[in-house]
Amino acid sequence: MDGRDEMKSHTAARDGRAGLLSLLFLQAPSLAVSQDRVTYVVETALGPEIELRKIERDPDGKIRSLGAAQRLELHRLGILSASTLAISPDQTQLAFVGLTTNGWNNVYVTQPLLEEPAREFKKLTDEHYNWKSLTWNSAGILAASNRTTNGKYGVFRLDPATGESTQITFPAVDQESPEASGEDFVFTTYESGSGQAHRQSKGENTQLTDVPTNFLYPKIRGGSLYGVIFHHGRFHLVTHPVDQLLRLPPSPERVRSGAPNGPWRAELAFLPEGQLSSYKPFSSSGTRIDGLGAFFATGSAFGVGATISDLMRDYSVSLGLSILGSVDRTDAFATITSQRGRSSWTLGAYHVLIPSLDTLFRDNVIRTYTHREFGVLGALQYPVNVFSYLEMELRFAGVNRQDFSDPVLLPQFEALNPGLEFLIAPTVRLGYDRIIYNPFAGPIEGPGALLESSTSYYPGRSSVTQTFRLDASYYQRVAGTSVLAFQTLGAAAFGESFPNSFLISSDDILRAYGFLDNRLLGNYVIAGKTEFRFPIGTVFRFPPLRGLLFADIGSVFRDRDEIGLRVSSSYGAGLNLNIPPLSLAFIVAKPVRVAPGPEDNSVTHFTLRYLYL
Repeated sequence: MDGRDEMKSHTAARDGRAGLLSLLFLQAPSLAVSQDRVTYVVETALGPEIELRKIERDPDGKIRSLGAAQRLELHRLGILSASTLAISPDQTQLAFVGLTTNGWNNVYVTQPLLEEPAREFKKLTDEHYNWKSLTWNSAGILAASNRTTNGKYGVFRLDPATGESTQITFPAVDQESPEASGEDFVFTTYESGSGQAHRQSKGENTQLTDVPTNFLYPKIRGGSLYGVIFHHGRFHLVTHPVDQLLRLPPSPERVRSGAPNGPWRAELAFLPEGQLSSYKPFSSSGTRIDGLGAFFATGSAFGVGATISDLMRDYSVSLGLSILGSVDRTDAFATITSQRGRSSWTLGAYHVLIPSLDTLFRDNVIRTYTHREFGVLGALQYPVNVFSYLEMELRFAGVNRQDFSDPVLLPQFEALNPGLEFLIAPTVRLGYDRIIYNPFAGPIEGPGALLESSTSYYPGRSSVTQTFRLDASYYQRVAGTSVLAFQTLGAAAFGESFPNSFLISSDDILRAYGFLDNRLLGNYVIAGKTEFRFPIGTVFRFPPLRGLLFADIGSVFRDRDEIGLRVSSSYGAGLNLNIPPLSLAFIVAKPVRVAPGPEDNSVTHFTLRYLYL
């Protein structure tokens, strides 16, 4: 484009800003400029979008300003990424290559004009061959594609109206980045062993450059050849006068026999039996680390976890350890999971300590004990569809109850406590998840829900307890990465002497209480919260810093007639710092109402999580 010097002082977009999460200039050709337009690809939390801006010029042709941005939401078409933009000669349409969920790179053209945000896109190609390196002139769209007889990239011309393709070159090596130069075109080819700029004129191929490294994206402008080379570990934009180029004697193209007969088709390769070996997870594939996790929260609670798998992720091994305030409150697990096929299964061993609410002595005093459980488990998960799953789990364990909180009633508790006993516990879960995550903002859009039913059967005394739980959340993006979040929780525990009561984490909901407050224990839970999360770091030029305003209300109670007596509510504010993979939160909550117990003017919550756990 003429006037490139003026463009230096007119910034179209900056990376990492709200509403523009990432630019992709270094990953693929994703920028196109014409006399009156500039357009580029951006990556948002929802997926790829194309941003368009109009270039305003003064009477002398110098750039005066850039117009407002218009967005083309490609992700609504199921496009995963976009590249190689090309603006039509009359500047009314835009062509680009889009990658779809089936792994195909095809060419799209916007409809209607660019004066209005385009809502419709015409697909020019719809096939498994790849297309790239688009340019658009009056004769049509030039592109590189492997729709050739030998699978090498050659130069094609696409009719933007009909999508009809015409193969122009029939190379034995890859050719890419064609750029029209009058009636001829220049391109990069690897015929000489490295990428060099060539020119096609009247069917003859002339080599223009001979640099030690590749000469990429050649373009002729104003009598000079422009391109990108790699030198001393960096990419450099270079230029050279056309009249001083090599112009090596024309070399006849190495045309493969039968080139015009149609594109290349995949053929099965023959491998001798001695070269074949069975895939053996871990032993022949090596090991990959799929996840390392850790958290630290109020009350000296912390934990670590790790998951490793084989190369194809057929099997994964997970290990976890968490300490809830003291070493004698330690949880641990070790599992192996198979993901071969549609369904997955898990086998493992575990040890868990659960603070539980006493229901033996029915009075107004809150008493607690520790439910210690250790054993083995097996689970089978079936994906109902892309966004939901059904899981069935079975645990065989030993259970012991200890650390009764009331020393006066301890003898009576021990007399009623059966001691170590055997447990059989089937659990069924139904999950639904369409939540979209942003690296710096966490969950920003979509719903999620988990429904769980668990039964505990003690054969030694023919006792049965039952729990039900429903977690649901919804995130609505307001503007940019500002998010309005809703979360609700409902749970109930039924049974005889020792139902499996619930302990709520006040770092996440019911923040009127401190961490591990006894009032967070109950056989029934009804709670909800609303949060408004918004970026404030842009004011300090530190985008990862976010603000938080919240309000919550709920009740954790032992008996159903206590629901109104145990209601609590709070509001407050906080700061959240997400620097992947770490997430740090500091929150101050102001109680509005709490259940009978210690009164606090304000409660502070602090969490440090890894990978938003």
